[in-house]
Amino acid sequence: MFASTRRPINFTQYEHMRLAGTLASHWGNEEFDRPELPSDSFNAGVALHDLGFGTCDEFVIGAMSAAERALTLERLMDTELTDRIAETVIKHHALRLMDDEEHADLKTECRRRIRALASATGISEECYLRADTVTAFCDSVAFHFCFERPFSTEVSVYPRRGSQQRRKVSIELNGEGRVRVSPWPFDRSALDGYLLAFERDTYPATLRAVQVPWRITR
Repeated sequence: MFASTRRPINFTQYEHMRLAGTLASHWGNEEFDRPELPSDSFNAGVALHDLGFGTCDEFVIGAMSAAERALTLERLMDTELTDRIAETVIKHHALRLMDDEEHADLKTECRRRIRALASATGISEECYLRADTVTAFCDSVAFHFCFERPFSTEVSVYPRRGSQQRRKVSIELNGEGRVRVSPWPFDRSALDGYLLAFERDTYPATLRAVQVPWRITR
């Protein structure tokens, strides 16, 4: 879960995933191509990219022990879906989070499973790796949003199919629900919605929901 730095509420990984999945579903315009994966499968993979945490998780992001971190990564790697393309998207996300030394064995196993899934789905690992840059972008927006603090970063993505040239996309969050993205990679002039957070003092025994609007603009 994400503990807001602005007020006593928590955002679940489930809601964080929902925001990332929404962004993935709107990715693509004249300057940015959609990933070379079936759209429904890619969107599902991004929307479930941290499924290893469960629905109402109690792992505090930023304060997890090494053992807890390894456990969540293993759970994520073990995620199985009927949509094997979406499952491969999830495993690529898990692989990106694994440390070369701390999670060496997990990383080796995750790579093995990805190779098998890529072969089974008939889609090259290169296509999955390129799509993973978009997953990383959507995840980054949703991740930092849930801390409710000002933050800025850049994520490098592949804007064009068939091109090896990457493009940096900047993300600026004001910590109060507004996000600015440049250059603009989405299919609408602006995106908005809301997440559910939960009052911290009773979470997770009693879920007292707080509606948190978000808006993403150029």
